[in-house]
Amino acid sequence: MSCFKGLLLEKISPNIVHRFSAGDLDRLGSGTLRLVDPEAQAKVIDEHDPGKVIGNGKAVDDAVEEGFSNGLLTVSEIRFDKTHTHALVQFSFRCGMLCGNATPMLMEKRNCVWRLKAMCGGYVS
Repeated sequence: MSCFKGLLLEKISPNIVHRFSAGDLDRLGSGTLRLVDPEAQAKVIDEHDPGKVIGNGKAVDDAVEEGFSNGLLTVSEIRFDKTHTHALVQFSFRCGMLCGNATPMLMEKRNCVWRLKAMCGGYVS
C-alpha cells in the first residue's frame, strides 16, 4: 500500500503467537468486549445478519443494531518498523454479508505517544 511505502519493517517471527486472555479485557477498560471463537461467532453473525433480519420483518434500525451487537471485531498482529517509530495494524468488523468494514492503519510514535498517521484503504460494506 502506498502509505506504507518506504517503511523498513521488522521481520515476522512465525514461531511467536500472541493471545489475549479474559483477564486482558479488564485492562482494555471495556465491559462490552468478550473473547469468542471466530468460527462459532460466524454462525451467530449469520443468524443476526441485518439483511436476513430485515427480510424477516424487523425494522432497519433495529436490524442494524442487532447485527452490530453480534458482530466480530478482529485486530491484526502489530508490525513495527526497524526504528519502532511506526506501526502497522489492521482492524476488521464483520456483522453480516453487507455489514462490516476493515482498515489497515499506520501509527506513528511522537513524544512517546502513538497516534494515527494514516488509514490506508480498506473496505466498507
